[in-house]
Amino acid sequence: MPYLTRRGQYISIISVASIFTGLITSNIFIFFVGVAGASILIFYFNWMANFRSVIKNIYIDRVESSIHVVEGVEFNISFKLSNKSSYTIPRAVIIDRPVGRVVCDEPVVDVYDVRPNESLILSYKAYTGVGSSMWKGLTLAIYDPLNLFVESIDISLPIFIYGYPYPKFRDGLIRHKPLGISRILNLQSRTGLEFMELREYIYGDDYRMIHWPSTARYGD
Repeated sequence: MPYLTRRGQYISIISVASIFTGLITSNIFIFFVGVAGASILIFYFNWMANFRSVIKNIYIDRVESSIHVVEGVEFNISFKLSNKSSYTIPRAVIIDRPVGRVVCDEPVVDVYDVRPNESLILSYKAYTGVGSSMWKGLTLAIYDPLNLFVESIDISLPIFIYGYPYPKFRDGLIRHKPLGISRILNLQSRTGLEFMELREYIYGDDYRMIHWPSTARYGD
């Protein structure tokens, strides 16, 4: 189910207060202001309930992570990927990281071939480098986003995970900005993302971002 964000809660409180105030004072204008606000929320609530039709054609071709921690902090990060196609996807995934910011126990760059109907789990133990405060972490690049899906991400620290839509479908995401309502999507179809959340955008946000809700996120 969709749920009200803070903006949506403000709108609902003001709407209910306006309706009751209009009834008590017999002020038709205030009453209809409240009714209008409630109608807007109901409309968007129903629209978000059917949000699957809006986002089903947005594919993910890159996943990035960033976190605000002191240097030397260890963490674990794991990606689960699935190939739903009937053919092998060669050189489908590359894991990379900026030099000097994140130190991994694994190779800096990994390339994987993913066989048909195979699930691939990529697990890394890493720690932040010297002088790191806000770093751009591991990058997961998928070179066949139409068939290879990010099913889940498991992280041991509060972290932001950004899923960048496949460029062809980015404009479709920009056009749909919900008003005061956020919805957690559980899609296993064409986006292939489990518990993906399209959050309400605020000034300064990168409109390309799709956020996975991890155990905790810095800045929330």
